[in-house]
Amino acid sequence: MMAPPRDARLARQARLAASARKWRRLLALLLALVAGPLLAEGVLRWLLFSPSLLAERLGRPFREPSLYLASPHSDDQEKLFTLFRLGWRASHGIPPCADAEIGWIKPEIERVTYRHAAQDSLAGRRPVLLYGSSFAACGHHPDPCFQDLLDCSDLGRSYGLLNYAVSGHGLDQSLLLLEKSVDLYADLDPVVVIAFVVESDLSRAPLTFLNRPKPRFRAQGSTFVLEPPDGLDCLAFMERHPPSIQSYFLRYLANGVGLLPLEWRRRWEGEPAAVQERRELTTFLLRQMERECNRRGLEHFVLLFHLPSAMEAQPGGIEHELHAQLEDAGLAWVDSRSDVERARVQHGCTVHELFGTSIHPNGLGTAVLYQALARGLRCERDGGSEWSPRLTGHTDDPPPAPR
Repeated sequence: MMAPPRDARLARQARLAASARKWRRLLALLLALVAGPLLAEGVLRWLLFSPSLLAERLGRPFREPSLYLASPHSDDQEKLFTLFRLGWRASHGIPPCADAEIGWIKPEIERVTYRHAAQDSLAGRRPVLLYGSSFAACGHHPDPCFQDLLDCSDLGRSYGLLNYAVSGHGLDQSLLLLEKSVDLYADLDPVVVIAFVVESDLSRAPLTFLNRPKPRFRAQGSTFVLEPPDGLDCLAFMERHPPSIQSYFLRYLANGVGLLPLEWRRRWEGEPAAVQERRELTTFLLRQMERECNRRGLEHFVLLFHLPSAMEAQPGGIEHELHAQLEDAGLAWVDSRSDVERARVQHGCTVHELFGTSIHPNGLGTAVLYQALARGLRCERDGGSEWSPRLTGHTDDPPPAPR
């Protein structure tokens, strides 16, 4: 058999070499496609979470939860916010005022017993027990707060306010604190006021973490069951329950770069199901609050606050839906929106003058919001059933209404 011509052999070798180069390039491309994202992921994680001061300085533009999350109210958002804010300063330890059942309280509330430090100031007056978060706690401005404004008013002759509001609390924690403390003053026929910020506080209830570990009510069948905090050490909690994000690089491409539409990203994160759960949990908590007060025969109402951005806009669907939920739960309510609008018209106040550069009311803003509380105590409520001792089985006549 004759050997193939030399030119044919060379041509065949050239074809084989070209094919080999093609496959090597393809393999290199595949390796780059795999190694590139892995390298990018590793570098990004170092920038985000390394305790190194160099990483914190270089990674500062990337340490923003919204670059990796499209849903604004989630455990992942709160955990990332805390991790990014603390950086190298993160350390183990139980923060002040931690509480194994409620998550945290404040110095004015006695641990274990939940008595209020100011209870002696009642001096025979009917207690007003105010539960809520930072708006009601006045945590972002010095006195006067709601209790001081009440003391200086005509209502202060008959009522004394114990401020049980705690900054950062959600509606779930307000309910738990109410259950722990209301019986301490039940014999004094208190008025129970549950205050919350419509646009922010309701979204806190499903969370297990909000700057620190907290309890939550978890859906179980057709109801919700309480899960206490899994420990009180913030860093240890996040080590056991880190953010659920699998790839920060892919999340950055989707959210930070915006490669996917917002609706797609929120569906990817399970936002529609989370919204429905928050809606059902809000209904559950409101009904529980009504039951707790009703079975004790205590007068009670809900006090609604709003973020300054909401005060600049017309009432939206979330407010109308909440009013319907309150009505369904049998709860009376007072909405501070009308008091803020009245102040803007009668006194020429702007929302900025009431809130300043913060989302929290300043001293002037609190004085305006107090008018809503006063209306509630005068039974000038905006909706819901009118309270009556006959409806609750409460036989003791309440003290005469103040003039």
